[in-house]
Amino acid sequence: MSTFRDVVRLPIARPTTNTRAISQESIAVKRSSLRLFITLLGLTIVSISAGLMILNTFLVHGAFSMQSLQKESQSLERVQQAVGNRVAIAESPARLAAEATRLGMQPAKNPVFLKISGVASARSGVSSASMPH
Repeated sequence: MSTFRDVVRLPIARPTTNTRAISQESIAVKRSSLRLFITLLGLTIVSISAGLMILNTFLVHGAFSMQSLQKESQSLERVQQAVGNRVAIAESPARLAAEATRLGMQPAKNPVFLKISGVASARSGVSSASMPH
């Protein structure tokens, strides 16, 4: 029984150059490509890691700054509340009357009330035009 190879005998073309030299060159090219790929991959990993560390540093710094600002805000709120309490005490009518008496002021015997139309009504009949501005 004959096989297909026996029936058809085609001439095999032999390469004219040294195949061993070509294969060594292709291996060298593949190795240099692989080295380049590994180098680029390593640089990418290192740069991403460095970027993440820098980002983490900024986030931690921001967290400390925020905590410091919150403490300062709480302190300022306490000061604002204390000042508000002192102002409320100073604005009380009894305190104002006592301070006016201490300064030598006396209650008015003939108070003047102004109308919105601009004319003053008082027991003495003084108009707003005759009052000093």
